[in-house]
This record gives sequence, structure tokens and C-alpha cells, in this order.
Amino acid sequence: MSLMLLSADLWKGSGPFPTPDPARPPGMPPDPVQEPGDLPVPGPDLPPLPEDDPSRVPREEPYPVPDPVDDPPPERHDPLNRLTDSGRNGARPS
Repeated sequence: MSLMLLSADLWKGSGPFPTPDPARPPGMPPDPVQEPGDLPVPGPDLPPLPEDDPSRVPREEPYPVPDPVDDPPPERHDPLNRLTDSGRNGARPS
């Protein structure tokens, strides 16, 4: 009898996936942004600040740019192959 109840529940659509609503048209719902009446109305443009306004402060970088460093080139003898890309993915240099 439990098998009969199980099959009746699946037939009604009470399984893991709900049955679609017959009142809703098939397919994806329309995107509300694409409706012409739903587009936001742009606001008024703000006037530019005058050049002598004290609130107009030039923007500064949060951190100073470091000076370039002249590092010596890597040594040629590298038995563990740490300094070159030829040993990538465990490959041995030839």
C-alpha cells in the first residue's frame, strides 16, 4: 500500500520538482528593466566646482610609489630549479 501512496504523491507533482503553474505563460518572465516605463529618470547634472573652491583638494595616492630596485640576475646553477620556469609541473630541466 505504501508503494501505491508513493506513486500517487509523485503523480500529483509533490516530488522534488514542483509542477509549473498553469496560469503562468511558459518561458522566462520578462525583464522589468527592459520595460520602457521602468527606466529611471536621470537626475539633474551638478554644476562643476570652481577652480578656486577650498573643498577641491587634489587627490593623493594612498601609498607612495616605491623606487625601482636593481636586483642581481639569478644564478645559473640552480639544482632545485626554483629560479626558472623550465621545471614547471615537476618536469626536469634538460
